[in-house]
Amino acid sequence: MSYSPMEDFKTFLNTMLHTESNDVVDLPDVSCSIVQVQYDDGDQRPSRFFLFREPPGFEHVEGKMVREVKEHLQSLAPARSENSRLRITCYQNYSPCTNSLRDDNKECAQALIQFHSDASGICSTYTLTMEIVFVGLYNIIRPYCFYDSVNGTNRRPCRHGPLYTLGQRPDVSTANVQGLQSLAQAGIRLRTFEDPDYNAVIDYLVNQQGADRPDLQAAWDNVRGRRQREDDFMKRDCQDLGIMLQHQ
Repeated sequence: MSYSPMEDFKTFLNTMLHTESNDVVDLPDVSCSIVQVQYDDGDQRPSRFFLFREPPGFEHVEGKMVREVKEHLQSLAPARSENSRLRITCYQNYSPCTNSLRDDNKECAQALIQFHSDASGICSTYTLTMEIVFVGLYNIIRPYCFYDSVNGTNRRPCRHGPLYTLGQRPDVSTANVQGLQSLAQAGIRLRTFEDPDYNAVIDYLVNQQGADRPDLQAAWDNVRGRRQREDDFMKRDCQDLGIMLQHQ
């Protein structure tokens, strides 16, 4: 299945975006990840980019990412300078979850932790930094969207949101929170999307995928206010859930 650059961008823009009345939340069934590998080793090499997208029912994007990016890192020559740095930034519409990957039966979070460890060994002559930037929390009950169907109380009446579908499975939410906490404990930086990150996605889609910048900018401008508000709520939810974010 193929997707246009605009469809990819709207996957990021619309993830967990609420309507003006807050009663419906958009939960795209496609997972999308853009990975940027940046080198600071004196060779002035351009960044290497990877795009991963998966429709429902297929392997999560993390599975492909850990294989393909690891293969790329294995092809790198040793750093020439002791001060050489390597930065891996993963822009994702959903946070990594604890569902099993099809290829090695590891949870997404654990697979990323293993990848981080492997990458540190493969690129031992570099100082490695890895960061995961996500728009929405995957299968996690959001405090700001809490709806109690028994008592009829709510903060936002988004009955079609994650809490509605998780319903009787709070253990799924707890496991996914713990997975994110384990990523942070392993030294992987986590943060939620901010304006510069949407601009970074635009730059990638224009420069690497041939997208039309004015069209992407118009799509961004159309939802910017609601998106910024939602991103603020997402950041608060992570803080309330004990998910350590590292915003600069």
